Amino acid sequence: MLKIKREKGIIFCCSGPSGVGKDTLIAEVRKKYPELVHSISLTTRQPRPGEVPGQDYHFCEKEEFERLIESGEIIEYDVFCDNYYGTLAQVLREAEAGGTDIFLDITVAGSLRLKELFPDAVLIFILPPSQETLIERLKARRTEAESVINSRVEKAKEEVKNAAAFDYVVVNDTIKDAVSCLEAIVLAERSRSGRFLFN
Repeated sequence: MLKIKREKGIIFCCSGPSGVGKDTLIAEVRKKYPELVHSISLTTRQPRPGEVPGQDYHFCEKEEFERLIESGEIIEYDVFCDNYYGTLAQVLREAEAGGTDIFLDITVAGSLRLKELFPDAVLIFILPPSQETLIERLKARRTEAESVINSRVEKAKEEVKNAAAFDYVVVNDTIKDAVSCLEAIVLAERSRSGRFLFN
């Protein structure tokens, strides 16, 4: 009897400037495909109002994060505004081995480093339709000072230069169109012949 199955789970990495809407897009796609797991990053920053530990982020002290880096338990991390953000290796290995498709919302630099360790990972760069729109979205959050927003905008200008190194680019102009594009990427990657075993 012919047996067809996918060899392992797919790692989808969504990156892009802060405030571009990565979390929103991932959440919308997962409403239609609830079997998709959203990886939870580890960070040393303080929780924002309304954030739930273990649901939005795993929070820890700087010393603990640095210990995890030294032990090799964190495969990618970045520093922004003096805080660490990273991904635990075991989470991704378990997802791949278990055939679970997993979404990550990580930094641009983090995605590029992760691709070196997980070559089959799918990198998706989320872009705002314009710099002005990005500034408006950051201000609308009302969680950061003007100086922090300016810092994020300057960083965004540098991050966009890396978009060509990603597998896909999604412009988040309207949520509906951006979600449709992200769904198409998921379906296409799940259908790639190289991801199947034919016995």
